[in-house]
Amino acid sequence: MPNFPQVALHHYLLVGAIMFVLGLIGFMTRRNLIIIFLCTELMLQGVAITLIAFGAYHGNMGGQVFTIFVLTIAA
Repeated sequence: MPNFPQVALHHYLLVGAIMFVLGLIGFMTRRNLIIIFLCTELMLQGVAITLIAFGAYHGNMGGQVFTIFVLTIAA
């Protein structure tokens, strides 16, 4: 069985931050309501990635549970 490298916490945080910033830029620059909603969803997904990554890093389920609640309310 090959050894696959583990993805570090900062990689997840970087992806979440990039998603959040792209969503924020789209939210601030677009005028179409549908695009604004899509950019808001992109920002929520970026935050969800960081919450899940922190929860997995610290070994508790708080981040995952909070993410489920946020995604449920957003839907």
